[in-house]
Amino acid sequence: MTNPPELKPCPFCPEGKTVSTYFDHEQGDKWGYASCDACEAQGPKVRTNYDRDDNAPWRAEAIAAWNRRNPAPAVQALVEAAREVHRISERDHVAWRKLSAALAAFDKT
Repeated sequence: MTNPPELKPCPFCPEGKTVSTYFDHEQGDKWGYASCDACEAQGPKVRTNYDRDDNAPWRAEAIAAWNRRNPAPAVQALVEAAREVHRISERDHVAWRKLSAALAAFDKT
């Protein structure tokens, strides 16, 4: 059996956090999926046939489905903006405080 494809990093997390494959225990392990270990974003579910082997075919299917994910353009733009804010905040905590205050004021409107 061939090795499963390599998982692409999470598109929603800065620095692309790790992604793993999991069983959906709520569904009796009938379904599996790839999920980000940090933000818990999930890829599409695939049938597992209850195969728990590390090289089970469903894992390659879940990985391929995760790798095909293409967040909507608006979501991707939001993610990129959040990444930029994260980079700025690491360099300049004053900017982060100003942004937090502005967001709090916006939420009150």
